[in-house]
Amino acid sequence: MIDDVAAPAKCGTDSVLVHNFIRTKIKCNKLQFGPTKCHILHIGKNECQTPDLIVENEKMSIKENVKYLGDIISKCGTIIKTIESRSKKAVGKISQIMSMIKDLSLGKHFFAMAVLLRNLLFLNSVLVNSEVWFPLKENDLKGIEAADELLLRRILNAPASTNIALLYLELGCIPLA
Repeated sequence: MIDDVAAPAKCGTDSVLVHNFIRTKIKCNKLQFGPTKCHILHIGKNECQTPDLIVENEKMSIKENVKYLGDIISKCGTIIKTIESRSKKAVGKISQIMSMIKDLSLGKHFFAMAVLLRNLLFLNSVLVNSEVWFPLKENDLKGIEAADELLLRRILNAPASTNIALLYLELGCIPLA
């Protein structure tokens, strides 16, 4: 079954042509295409009328947000929902990393392993696909940056009053933004 296919097209006859092309390719290759995976997403301020598009005898639903390749594409064209989702994921990764560090007896390698886990688990899961996040505003990554700072504070067992620059310097890490 195909999980992720995106086919941007202008509303109207263009969307019907693209839809029919995809249906033809799927049938020629004997693939399955489920109606639960197919949605219409209008991006932009202008509301337009799209003809009914049918997948396996069911009308495609119109959505406000669609998850595609891990990112959430929204009707307004911003990436705010994706960043909110990644900020929530970051909190879970902090718990996972801290539990791994506490369970292992690392001795003098504690901080080196903590930084390695930050780079491997935290940054890779939170910043995956971030190169296509556009347009980014200065405040958009505040939630992810705050989670990164929280992780560094927990690794060093530092109070909230500790200067952020010192956290990065002490562990030899680079800030996200």
